[in-house]
Amino acid sequence: ASPHSRSSNSSDDPTRVFIVSASMGGGHNGAARELARRLEQRGCETKVVEFLDAFPGRIGWFLRHAFFFQLRHVRWSYEVLYRWGHRLTWVLAPIDSRLSRRRLSEWIDEFDPDVIVSTYPISSFVLGRLNLAGRLDAPVVTFLTDFAVHALWVHEGVDVHLAVHPLAAQQAFDHRPGRSLAPGPLVHPRFSAPLDRAEARRALGLRDDQIAVLVVAGSWGVGDVDETVDDILSDGRFITIAVCGEDEPLRQALSDAGKGIVLGWTDKMPELMVAADVLVENAGGLTSLEAMTIGLPVVTYRPIPGHGRDNAAAMNQAGVSWYARSKPELIFALERLCEQGEEREQMRQSTRTMFADDPAIEVLAIAHQARAKRSRISTATERASRGSVQQ
Repeated sequence: ASPHSRSSNSSDDPTRVFIVSASMGGGHNGAARELARRLEQRGCETKVVEFLDAFPGRIGWFLRHAFFFQLRHVRWSYEVLYRWGHRLTWVLAPIDSRLSRRRLSEWIDEFDPDVIVSTYPISSFVLGRLNLAGRLDAPVVTFLTDFAVHALWVHEGVDVHLAVHPLAAQQAFDHRPGRSLAPGPLVHPRFSAPLDRAEARRALGLRDDQIAVLVVAGSWGVGDVDETVDDILSDGRFITIAVCGEDEPLRQALSDAGKGIVLGWTDKMPELMVAADVLVENAGGLTSLEAMTIGLPVVTYRPIPGHGRDNAAAMNQAGVSWYARSKPELIFALERLCEQGEEREQMRQSTRTMFADDPAIEVLAIAHQARAKRSRISTATERASRGSVQQ
């Protein structure tokens, strides 16, 4: 028996789904929370854990802040790590075997899940190694939150990779052939609920004739946000709504300079997206998927290094965003997408197809298959035991 040997469950017991995320920006946690919400609506029992808490002491805190420091101050180092990290998997071995594996294993033992889902690449790496070592009885699933799939996202010990788009599923398969599906993004339904555009614009003080460009940079507010706002405003035809996330100095600087409408962290993103005419972003993360859900055209400009640049290229290839590589191209993209023209409609059509399926249904199917398999094995074992006793 494996160290994580499950007890036999009744078919009446709720399906249990163990979800591992990480507070490395908002996208991984956003996907984990939405998956848990959808599964709980279907009667499942879920547990979402913070992967960084699996480390002893303050190591997880250090890793988070080191990543933040990289993106804010030494982006070139993140670019190097991103490009070459898949060749340096030996660096992850201490993170796996010596630091995070023990507590993660304890959490899984305590919850006794039917399926394990990871929304963060390094936790997928750790879970994949545990699975290959025969330490897990439940199947392991990775939900790929990025359009561009880095090699570290894909591990041979992961049973199924779920992607937001067929292009990402194909990239996962190219890295490591296996079961890769594209059931679409995990976005909260408030981004698909009907909202009053006129009311949302009035709340921001926007006139009917103003073209509003929503500028975002994730929950951390990293990247060239100030320069992006300047490039948009310099044209004279647009007004910006800059959402600075947790970066209070950036919010204060933009506000003091009178650069459009400036906000810090906000829970009013659906209203802001309904009020805006186009979104400009720099990472291809959860905010992009939320905009696609609501029908707001997306432009990627001045993407952050590593996954930001790769996401920009992949989203552009998929036809769900416009990758503007220069200021003139940015202004041209805004002109074209702010009109109710062909480019805007084509982008909307491309994004609509992404939401045809539901990742929660795929996770449930995997869990039910695993439970049925365990039931068959248990029945066969009992029959073999009875036959041995009779003999």
